[in-house]
Amino acid sequence: MKPTFLSHFLTPILLFCGVATLPLQAQSYKDPTLSPEERTTDLLRRMTLEEKIAQIRHIHSWNIFDEQDLNETKLQEFVGDLCWGFVEGFPLTGESCHRHMRRIQEYMVKHTRLGIPVFTVAEALHGSVHEGSTIYPQNIALASTFNPELAYRRCRRDIQRTALSRHPSDSGTMHRRGARFKMGACRRELRRRPFPEWHLRL
Repeated sequence: MKPTFLSHFLTPILLFCGVATLPLQAQSYKDPTLSPEERTTDLLRRMTLEEKIAQIRHIHSWNIFDEQDLNETKLQEFVGDLCWGFVEGFPLTGESCHRHMRRIQEYMVKHTRLGIPVFTVAEALHGSVHEGSTIYPQNIALASTFNPELAYRRCRRDIQRTALSRHPSDSGTMHRRGARFKMGACRRELRRRPFPEWHLRL
């Protein structure tokens, strides 16, 4: 069958349309209209073993910072195009985290192969690690008080303190959920193995 004028006319258009849809198909894990399961499956299929391992690893501040200042050359050399899971915010000041973490996030999203956002990490195991914060007893000592309300009070103070330090990983909801999860486990254990009650005073 000889090609017709219509086939000559339509073929380039159809080819162009097919090529034009490739970028969207190639990044379906970034498509918010898909289900989390579909996006996760697509992303995992694309990830190399090295990229999967990097998702459970930290970038330490000394890997990419000079004192309190982000060194973008170090960032590029250390990260390359690999998506890391976490970047630590200590021993940086809260102000330094506030100024630089967004730049690190932008690099991860725009300049790595898959553009996976990074989690920014601060610590408040027994008080925020940033300057000007109160340091409290470790959780095992806190659990020994048999006083869940005391633990919630401490958690609320940690949230307030990290918010004042302007750390970008602040999330009151996340901290509260974490406190409920941890204290629930402590309370179950304490019901099994009771000890005399004593109280810490803030």
